[in-house]
Amino acid sequence: MKDYYSQYLFKNRNKEYEYYMYYEKKDKKIIVFLSNGDKQEFENTKENEIAILKKMEEQYKFCGDNYIQFYSEDSEEMIKKVSPFIYLSSFFSYIADSPLYITLNYAVLGFSSLAFTKVSLEYFKAKSTFKDYKKHKLFMDNKELLDTELNGDLRLLNGVNKKALKEAYSNGINHQKTININTVRLFRYKELKSIIEKAKEKAKKEKEYVLRYR
Repeated sequence: MKDYYSQYLFKNRNKEYEYYMYYEKKDKKIIVFLSNGDKQEFENTKENEIAILKKMEEQYKFCGDNYIQFYSEDSEEMIKKVSPFIYLSSFFSYIADSPLYITLNYAVLGFSSLAFTKVSLEYFKAKSTFKDYKKHKLFMDNKELLDTELNGDLRLLNGVNKKALKEAYSNGINHQKTININTVRLFRYKELKSIIEKAKEKAKKEKEYVLRYR
């Protein structure tokens, strides 16, 4: 899970915070990777893992509408940053063809290029983070369904990438939910969406079967 509200908090927070990005298990330890680059280690117990997962879910829930609002406002702000340079460049391009105006145009174009490059990088980072947020929202909105339909039935995972499949199997072996908020990072959005669609279809058939033979 990406730290998709760090910028929002940077503008609004009054205290330091520890944001859990994801965790891995190694040598009887659970290693949690934080957004500030640090790591925390915990003993690899079911109780500790449940507590970590709970914190990660709380991070997501806390973010909520605040992130969506910030993402929209931040995108608008990035456009505003570069727009003046583009307007000035366009203005100079229509003025008389004199050395002074040509020099000014090149200067403005130079600033415009630098501003555009910076804003472009910020935009693509924001876009990538937003896609990650959407994937986690898809999971959280369907968490109960996945918990139920994947319980003891991993056929719904057919076709997913090997890393995600390996961790999902490992979760089952360790008596955790097959897909949890830490595992989501390994799934592609399309894979997760496909699993949810199959889970809904399975739940529908099970309900129809119960009603038919009640």
